[in-house]
Amino acid sequence: MWLRSSIIGLTATFCFNFAPTATLCFLTRHLAQNSNDEGQGLAGFGAATVCFRHCRIIVQGTTDIVRGLYDAFARGDVAAVLQTLDAGITWREADGFLYAGGNPYIGRQAVLEGVFQRLGSDVQNFLVLPENFIEGGDSVVVEGRYKGTVKATGTPVDAQFAHVWQLRNGKVVRFQQYTDTRQWVRAAAC
Repeated sequence: MWLRSSIIGLTATFCFNFAPTATLCFLTRHLAQNSNDEGQGLAGFGAATVCFRHCRIIVQGTTDIVRGLYDAFARGDVAAVLQTLDAGITWREADGFLYAGGNPYIGRQAVLEGVFQRLGSDVQNFLVLPENFIEGGDSVVVEGRYKGTVKATGTPVDAQFAHVWQLRNGKVVRFQQYTDTRQWVRAAAC
């Protein structure tokens, strides 16, 4: 959809393209040529033509942000995952899970040390496979499966999970994990 606008002598064309994400393309066509005797135009800028080509503002929904987290995790880009977490995040592992003893983990560093680093050292070929995303306002619930092998016992794990993500201003402020804790405990104890 194209919208043409003239505001205080500024003529602009706006292109709104709402695909999976909303994209705003802003192309400035013409800045008013009303110069004074010294060649100064509007607000002292002088007569000018300003053009911003390919200026894009991408508005991500909560599901897009959460999908990005899983994509980053799959690439091994833990820094990108941590960057999406709010500095004061409250992270809770499922009651009875291997790392629930540290609940709640408060802050990025606590999540990194108490969960991510431990998973990396305890589970070989660890995969988080999201299957279904359910968005509700500032929250997203993700259903999926964990796969991997507990290193200490060599026992494979293929467990369902549900993750509840709550976002504010594009950052994750709260996370709650639900999973088959019995399977995880058995795999770790074998």
